[in-house]
Amino acid sequence: MTVRELRLAVETGEPALVAHLLHADVAMLTDDGGGAATSEPRTVRGAADVARALCHLLDPDAAETTEREVNGRSALVLRRGGEVAGVVSLRVDRDLVTTIWVVLGRDKLRHWNDQPD
Repeated sequence: MTVRELRLAVETGEPALVAHLLHADVAMLTDDGGGAATSEPRTVRGAADVARALCHLLDPDAAETTEREVNGRSALVLRRGGEVAGVVSLRVDRDLVTTIWVVLGRDKLRHWNDQPD
């Protein structure tokens, strides 16, 4: 499984197609706390629920998604209005996504918007 396959599946808007690329016990951790020490990441578990969440988050009508490597992992960078609005990093094992980390906090993404692509 490649990050491209996941991006293309998400672009269909069909969670069932996305779910086939996810491990049954996949976990998606979303940090939108903007760097607050007391903010706990929200967690979604299970292929069906994570697939629905990814289709919503990465909706191609609402944002542009590109593939990148982030911290040595395959990732998707989400842009809205030309600004980076999220980074989605993946752990893949045996061709299935097992863990997804999503960073949405503006403070944590500030450096992404300060550097050229």
